[in-house]
Amino acid sequence: MAVNVGTKVKIVPVEAYNSVGIVERYYSPVYRVYQIITSKVPSINKDVVLQIAFKAVNDSIGLDGLIPILLVYRAYPRISKLNSPVPKIS
Repeated sequence: MAVNVGTKVKIVPVEAYNSVGIVERYYSPVYRVYQIITSKVPSINKDVVLQIAFKAVNDSIGLDGLIPILLVYRAYPRISKLNSPVPKIS
């Protein structure tokens, strides 16, 4: 499925501390946004909440003043109403 949506999968051993650190740094803000959304709108689908949480974190300015979504796409993509992610959102 990752190949279908244009994602490159990087397989790393369990003890790869540099890759684990990236995930740990990203987990806290995503989890916090997820908790806020689920508390404000409890009836929303959990998959949609997760998609919104990642979008919100990617649209936020980091400590270095960079916005991750702008670095990758050079624009703010919209959230798609489709069930599966699509490689190109117009």
